[in-house]
Amino acid sequence: MAELPTGTVTFLFTDIEGSTKLWEEHPEAIIDALARHDSCLRTAIQASSGTVFKTVGDAFCTVFAQAASALDAAFTAQRSLRSTPRSPGSGAEELMLNVRMALHTGIPGLTDGEYFGPVLHRIARLTAIAHGGQVLVSEATREHILHSLPPGASLRELGVYRLRDLQVPEQVYQLVHPDLPSDFPPLRALSDLPPLGRLPEIPAELSREELLHLLFEIYRRLESQKKSAVFLSIDVVDSTPMKRAGTPLTAEYSFGQFQRWIDQVVQQCDGETYTPAGDGVMCRFGSDAEALRAARRLQQELARFNHEHNRLPQPFRIRCGVSAGEIAFEAGAPISDLRSVIIDRAAALQKRAPPGGILVSGEVAAAALMELGPLTPLAEPIGGEPAFEWRGNS
Repeated sequence: MAELPTGTVTFLFTDIEGSTKLWEEHPEAIIDALARHDSCLRTAIQASSGTVFKTVGDAFCTVFAQAASALDAAFTAQRSLRSTPRSPGSGAEELMLNVRMALHTGIPGLTDGEYFGPVLHRIARLTAIAHGGQVLVSEATREHILHSLPPGASLRELGVYRLRDLQVPEQVYQLVHPDLPSDFPPLRALSDLPPLGRLPEIPAELSREELLHLLFEIYRRLESQKKSAVFLSIDVVDSTPMKRAGTPLTAEYSFGQFQRWIDQVVQQCDGETYTPAGDGVMCRFGSDAEALRAARRLQQELARFNHEHNRLPQPFRIRCGVSAGEIAFEAGAPISDLRSVIIDRAAALQKRAPPGGILVSGEVAAAALMELGPLTPLAEPIGGEPAFEWRGNS
């Protein structure tokens, strides 16, 4: 794989609409269709100097140093997918694949050749609400491409939408061009938001003392929304080679079983799961012991899962990171704030953990000694904080 760009980058994520149903209804035709799909996407991405850094089933996760290049790749790929000839005169069944695409720009984290962080969460959620054949663009990307659109192309404003598990809504745009379909059903977001109203007015006659009193009352209420939480970050080691070693069907089945197994174990340990992107999972727990118990069970029971449910030639291996602290969110809100350093620290710990291992932050080290057993302190801190390693399943 080429060296991944850093700093401000633009992600282009793609996914085939209804691929599972297509496999069931057209088991032979979809094999050729997927080959054409992969060829169209890889050709367009490479021509625009992009990099495919992960594939999840038939979904592509790609990155570009320039937002305009990402847009060109999306436009070229969609146009190519709709114009590629399909087995003329062969009598074979023709199958058109409708591919949803989305673009988002930001500064992700990058550790050991893997991106992570809120930018990835948002692009994954934006892709999920698109329809097959549609190209969605975030507000952040729009700012970078507004003056470099392909000839004849424009951006259609679709409105502000809530994305699943994200507290901050997104202004969404659609790429429009005569060569692309332009009319789609409403986006499949949680709900569209009404236009933002004005902030509550503060009476002009308030004295400085009254303004200070109001300021500290607002601060008190915001602080009261903070709650203690423990986050467990989980990811599959070398998931892309695993999928390539099997068939698309075995990869789809095995990774689907893996996600369900993760959910089951986490729920049995009184936690909640939230899948941000790709194969990674972020989980929230009410106590250190619950999170550590879940991490230990996942590592210790992974061999049995591989034996009973994995249909790929290579076994699943996972790494885990655990961090704790106070995080602000309203009652009933999604499980993560996504802007909290606690979540970022859990992800960073997971990225540094060895396969089969668990890294924990200093806040949960005492509980980890009770739940996991002996720990090894790392020579260097992670995120400016001490970290400790458990290698019971390495």
